[in-house]
Amino acid sequence: MAKRRVSLTLEESLVNRLDDRADREGNNRSETVSTMLREQLGERQVSEAVVFCGDERCLSRHGDQQILSMTLRNLEENDVDSAYLLSGMDRLDDQLEYQGGIQLEIVGDEGEGTGSALELLRDRIDTVFAALNGHVYAGVDLKEMRKFHSEQEGAVTMALRPTNEPSSYGVADLKGNRIQGFVHQPQPGEEPSHLINAGFYVMSPRVFGEIGSSDLDAVFERLASEDKLSGYVYGGDWFEA
Repeated sequence: MAKRRVSLTLEESLVNRLDDRADREGNNRSETVSTMLREQLGERQVSEAVVFCGDERCLSRHGDQQILSMTLRNLEENDVDSAYLLSGMDRLDDQLEYQGGIQLEIVGDEGEGTGSALELLRDRIDTVFAALNGHVYAGVDLKEMRKFHSEQEGAVTMALRPTNEPSSYGVADLKGNRIQGFVHQPQPGEEPSHLINAGFYVMSPRVFGEIGSSDLDAVFERLASEDKLSGYVYGGDWFEA
């Protein structure tokens, strides 16, 4: 995206507030100004997505439909224009059944983990984007989730869905709209919630400065400990391969 240098004269109190936000978010002043202007000028639509397609589970079927193709159709219905498919599989393009209008680019990863795979896109994405697990279908209203993400001012918003079997999953410890941490396969009666990770995320570009692990789960744990991970609860469709 082309950039242009401009000069601004602001009240000192505004500059101090700007710098405080930049410090909280781990950005420089220019990045923070760009983010705030996008928010105020209405740039709330998510136009780019990243889909983790690490193995052939994403090609599994739900009824007579391919899960990955269902996910891409849902993104298209939410006005996403382009998607990166992070995959180490051979000839994924030949096996994908999606025939819609999203521009797709397959980016080969080296199988070192979801965090390392996402790191490959550091220099390609400079706006808020969606990230999804390719073997999971989550019928999230992305426009509503994007609005929620803007209001929270965190690095990542994770879609959460309720389950009747929390001991089979890792559940989120949610306080207000912030995720405090996760409890993996809690004992019945000891779970902090019945909300599980739906495998659907909205991420700000500054998440690239938080990736210090080869596994996004570790990144989420760290973001939760730093109060930078929000939880968006939805009640739509969800299933996994």
